[in-house]
Parts: sequence; structure tokens; C-alpha cells
Amino acid sequence: DLHGIGLFSEGAKAVIYWGFATFKLRRVFAEVDEDNAASWRMCERLGMDYEGLVRNGRAAPDGQIRNFRLYSTIR
Repeated sequence: DLHGIGLFSEGAKAVIYWGFATFKLRRVFAEVDEDNAASWRMCERLGMDYEGLVRNGRAAPDGQIRNFRLYSTIR
């Protein structure tokens, strides 16, 4: 079991760095369902800033309207 050993966080850090370095991105963002605590905690561990809650911001696959948390990091 590879869960909890940091593989995803290391990969995400590398992808963010690659985006900034290769594509000269100025901002990387993540839209995370407000009920998905594991994902928004990952954003926080990556050093992303919490920008706020977007209410009724997306439709789930079942058609239910959901809120999401917006995180970003700026170069």
C-alpha cells in the first residue's frame, strides 16, 4: 500500500514547479469539493493559498450543484 508516503505531494510539487519553469505560468489553481478534506488539506500542505468558497460553483456528475474551495499559488 502506497497510501500516506507522500508520493502524490512530491509529484504535485514537481508538476507545479515544471509549469512555472517551462510554461512561465504566473498562477496555478485548484478547485476542490468542499467535502473532500483530503484534497484541500493536500493543497494546504503544498503551500497553496485558500482564496475562498465558491458557492454553487459546479455540478457533480449526478447533477447536484456543489460548492468548491479555491486554492492557488502565484509565482
